[in-house]
Amino acid sequence: MVGVTRVFSPTLFVGFGLGAFRQIDRTQYFPFVIVNWQINDALRLANPLQAGPAGGAGLELAYTVNDDWELAAGAAYRDYRFRLRSDAPTPSGLGQNSGVPVFARLTRKFAAVAQIDLYMGAIAGGRLRVLNEAGSTLLSSDYNPAPFFALSGSISF
Repeated sequence: MVGVTRVFSPTLFVGFGLGAFRQIDRTQYFPFVIVNWQINDALRLANPLQAGPAGGAGLELAYTVNDDWELAAGAAYRDYRFRLRSDAPTPSGLGQNSGVPVFARLTRKFAAVAQIDLYMGAIAGGRLRVLNEAGSTLLSSDYNPAPFFALSGSISF
């Protein structure tokens, strides 16, 4: 990943980037926006770059309740491929899943060294495809919003 940003003020920087990821059978390139805007003391719009159920990137609006608690909501786009089993109906085929994880996050901070994040959300606009070995789509199905729940923790030392 590579990006370029411009600092507009101590509380705002914006930029653009390009990511490249090698998937099973291809290299995928995608542009993304870089944002870190401390709107006021309690409100921040930024890319949630830490690992989470929606992955990194995307955009998240976070509200700092106090030194210990933070609430946030955000979304990102995900598209990934995976190899199907060799004894599956489509041997050497690929599965492809895409959608938009829309999420809410509640964070509890413990001093400056630890935190626990609770995520809840749903994958919207989900599509699952089956591709043959040549990469042609054999089956494609849209699916209803799929809920998710995640709990993560971190300790800094």
